Amino acid sequence: MRRPFTLFLVFLIAIGCGIYGFGTNLPATHTVTLKTVYHQPRDVVWQAVSDYQIAPEWSQGLEKVERLEDMDGLPLWRFYDKEGHHMDIQVIESRAPERHVSRIVASDYPFLGSWTITLEEAGDRTLVTLTEEGRVDSPLWRLAMRYLMGQDQMVRAFLHDLGRKFGETPHIVG
Repeated sequence: MRRPFTLFLVFLIAIGCGIYGFGTNLPATHTVTLKTVYHQPRDVVWQAVSDYQIAPEWSQGLEKVERLEDMDGLPLWRFYDKEGHHMDIQVIESRAPERHVSRIVASDYPFLGSWTITLEEAGDRTLVTLTEEGRVDSPLWRLAMRYLMGQDQMVRAFLHDLGRKFGETPHIVG
């Protein structure tokens, strides 16, 4: 009776080690670039992506955002999701209305990284390009983000939420 249990336990440990080993062999860093067009003037899109205080009004996963004390002379914000998790985001470049760069400086999520958002005028529309440069240190989270959730999940969700703010369904390309 003990032997089947012992074999099952060894099997589970072997599977766990294999999954961990597979995750360890995945790169810790990734870059995702997605683009879409909104039928909005660039200034309107700029206001939405750069004014963090209004982000909870249109971003589905966001509960609240609060301004923290500057860090190294640059603006710092704390984003809370609806489950109570948070990440501290520092704005490292903001050139209205064309380029906004931010990075995660602290988080209780298993990843870090930066986002670069560029806005280009296209007549009465705006082309938005969002590039995420991410880092996931945990091999298990690397595996999950790569094969279960998708490395572009957060970028894609942001662009969809932004589209909903404007009453649009964006066509996102990568």
